[in-house]
Amino acid sequence: MLADYKRKPCYVFPRREDPSMLARILFDVEKASKEGKKPLRKAYLSYPITHVKGDERFFEEKEEIKRRLKDAGIVVFDPISIEDSALIDLALKAKEAGKDHVELQEEGVEVRLSVQDLLSAIEDIRDQIVARDYQLINQSDMIVVFYPVRVLSPGVLSEVKYGYTHNKDVYALFPHEDASPFFEYYTTGIFRDVDSLLEYLREGGAL
Repeated sequence: MLADYKRKPCYVFPRREDPSMLARILFDVEKASKEGKKPLRKAYLSYPITHVKGDERFFEEKEEIKRRLKDAGIVVFDPISIEDSALIDLALKAKEAGKDHVELQEEGVEVRLSVQDLLSAIEDIRDQIVARDYQLINQSDMIVVFYPVRVLSPGVLSEVKYGYTHNKDVYALFPHEDASPFFEYYTTGIFRDVDSLLEYLREGGAL
C-alpha cells in the first residue's frame, strides 16, 4: 500500500528464481521505462497444478514453455517457484502417518515443526497462495495460460477471470478444438502452441 501511495514499483520476487530475473526487472523493465525505452514485457504463467501432480511430462512441457518465453525477452513469473503448498501436503501426510512433528531442512538449516501447528495454518496458507498469485498477476502485463488438459481447473479459471477484469492480456495455449465459450470470452487469444503465440506477439509489437 505504501509503495502504491508513493507510486513506486513493488514486486513479489520468488527467491528460488534465477537472480537474472531481478536484474531484468531492475534494468530492462523499470530503468528502461524511466529512460523512455521499450521495457521487457512481464507475464504470469498460469497452469493447473492440483490435477497434474506427479505428471513429470506436464511439468517438463511447462518448463520448456517458460524457457521459450524467457528467451523471447519476456520476464516470467511462475507461481510454483514459491512452494507454500508443500507445507500443506507435508502436514496432511504427517497426520495420516500419525506423526506429532515433522522435520524440514532448508539451505542447511533443520527445523522441527508441530503437525498440529501446520494443520491449524492450512487455511491461512491457502489464502496466502491466492493473494500472492493475484499479486503476481498485478505486476505482470499479461497472463500466459498453459492448459493442455481437459479437466476443469478452478484456480486457472479464477486467474484468467482476474486478469481479464484487471486489464491484462490473457493468452491461452490450448491444443484442443472445443474450448469452452467462457474460456474464449475471458481470453485475448487462444493458440495451439508457443510458436504461434510468440509470432502473434512479435507481429503486434509486444516483443
